[in-house]
Amino acid sequence: MWLLRQLKAAPDGLLVEVQFGPHAESTCELLGDVRDKPSALLRDRAAEVKGFTLTLGAPLGTKRSGVRGAFIPTVMGAVETFYRHVLQPIRQWTPPAPKLPAGSLTGTADAAEANAEVDQAQNA
Repeated sequence: MWLLRQLKAAPDGLLVEVQFGPHAESTCELLGDVRDKPSALLRDRAAEVKGFTLTLGAPLGTKRSGVRGAFIPTVMGAVETFYRHVLQPIRQWTPPAPKLPAGSLTGTADAAEANAEVDQAQNA
């Protein structure tokens, strides 16, 4: 799964939820449990994946002052950690290049002939 390969630096406690369509079905596992066995997230290989939700829990401070252990600094630290280790390395999925159909042009002479036909069609 392309998403799991991109989460190498993410903590094992990251919760990965996969949503399938067209029904409201999903699976949810800790990243540490699915790094070596991603099939736990994809129980049915034929199911179409519609989306992902990534969740990372963090303890938040309870103090009101701006010192260590205060609420705001711990929230900022949690957001920065999530962005740095989870979101920043993720790149958009790119579909593979289309395959040539069987019996397509394989030789250079055939390719040159096809290019000539395309040129003629464009000039017409």
